[in-house]
Amino acid sequence: MKNKKIFIWSDTYRYLIFIGILVMIIAFYQPIIAIIAAIISLYLVYYAIRSNYEKNKEFTQYIEELTDEFDSAAKHAIFNMPFPLVLIDELGSIKWYNTPFLDLLVEKEILNERLHELIPDLELEDILERDEDNPIDISYGDKFYKIYPNFVETKKNNTKSTTIMLYWVDNTDYVLLDDIYEKEKTIVGLIYVDNYDDVKNSTPDINRPLVLAEIDKSINAYFSEYDGIVRRYESDKYLVIINNEAFIDIERRRFDLLDKMRELNIGNTIPITLSMGISSTGRSLNE
Repeated sequence: MKNKKIFIWSDTYRYLIFIGILVMIIAFYQPIIAIIAAIISLYLVYYAIRSNYEKNKEFTQYIEELTDEFDSAAKHAIFNMPFPLVLIDELGSIKWYNTPFLDLLVEKEILNERLHELIPDLELEDILERDEDNPIDISYGDKFYKIYPNFVETKKNNTKSTTIMLYWVDNTDYVLLDDIYEKEKTIVGLIYVDNYDDVKNSTPDINRPLVLAEIDKSINAYFSEYDGIVRRYESDKYLVIINNEAFIDIERRRFDLLDKMRELNIGNTIPITLSMGISSTGRSLNE
């Protein structure tokens, strides 16, 4: 910041003008006294200019010292950040890094190495296309990170370049918590025995109790494997409550309960068929 000799007119200028007018009036009647008054007035003008100059100089020095202190604090904050930080150029070459960043890598000689070669999942194109408020989600090792890019334009020898600062924020706890939430999300299902009456009426009397009991037993046993809750609210209708992790596994098994029920044969003359309705998108159990 450059110092400038600036005479800032404040409320004192009114008094100086008043004194100047008064000197001119005195000069009309008493020239000698007017000369003395003029000398005093010139001294007051000089003093006012000098005083304002000193105040400007002190204020400028204060601003410069404050700027230096801020720069020192910023550098100290960057160099002593508790989370990983790395600086790369536009080609992805590592120009600087802190100790936490080095600790998360297997390689230890990384200066001037390409970051995207050390961490293949971190594409340079993805970094360059990002906005500063749009972090990159990445998993590395056994942890998950949000990487916040910050682009700094620099100029050296009339050549412009961009330095990219990458802040690595550990997001592992949130990701694991979100995974637990997704797995434990409540899933509600309804199961209908489509041809319950037909199966019941077509089964010989001696086998009928066994068939109906086996239907109930099979449905309860299937969802008990997933620590689910099964309640029969009508003879051919069931309410099922499981978590989302169990539902995903049932989907993976292609709802094989339906096949097991069709294959059930303990005296029934027609296959048993089920219909299942699953709801997992509501914000509450009512939905």
